[in-house]
Amino acid sequence: MTGIETVLTEIDAVGRDLDRRTFLKAVAAAFVMPSGPLAEDDERFFRRVTATLVPEADLRRTGIDPVGNLRHLLQRTRADHRRRISTLISAVRRVSFFYGGEQVVLRGRTSRFVLMQKASRALASLCLLCVWGDPRSFALVDLPGGRT
Repeated sequence: MTGIETVLTEIDAVGRDLDRRTFLKAVAAAFVMPSGPLAEDDERFFRRVTATLVPEADLRRTGIDPVGNLRHLLQRTRADHRRRISTLISAVRRVSFFYGGEQVVLRGRTSRFVLMQKASRALASLCLLCVWGDPRSFALVDLPGGRT
């Protein structure tokens, strides 16, 4: 499977979990979003979440722009994939205050709610795909400790 197929599989798992149960109506309501491009708030949130997984100083040093890579990824995918990815980012952003804001990908893994575990794993995979899919990310692993 390619990187985007892996992420879409995890997003589908979130969708299936939503279809099977209505564990909290307020959380389910957060997953309702008008289709369209990513909002500016979602882009800022995605950048902050990515910085919790890969230090922002390393991203700046290498010139990796995770939001730019996400936009490029969204341009190359089908409309339903764009809608599902933007829905995931928006929904996790809306409930992230329960899990420490941008720490949602780290703290959501230990949630009692399976849906939140799946959503945080899918968002973490998407963030890492947008970083490690960039050829400039090789600079992070050239030397031990990621310093070049």
